[in-house]
Amino acid sequence: MFVAIVRHTVEDFAAWKNLFDNHEARISAGFGDTRVFTSIDDRNDVMVVIEFDDMEKGRAFMESEDLRRTMEKGGVTAPPAVFIGNRE
Repeated sequence: MFVAIVRHTVEDFAAWKNLFDNHEARISAGFGDTRVFTSIDDRNDVMVVIEFDDMEKGRAFMESEDLRRTMEKGGVTAPPAVFIGNRE
């Protein structure tokens, strides 16, 4: 089991969350448990935790042009901090 933890700031959490919830490429990638967190101090400071079984598929999604465009459309204000690791 692998996990990707992504943290970024967005312009408008509600607008970003709508795009996230309906992002077809993420949905069809078949990832496992996916959780979204917001900072208690700033709702636009977002952290996403995604579990996946297939490292190649996970990396391909995280590095995809589709994801980059979707994040841009969703109002992500700067490059995200990304951690990909093994679930121990």
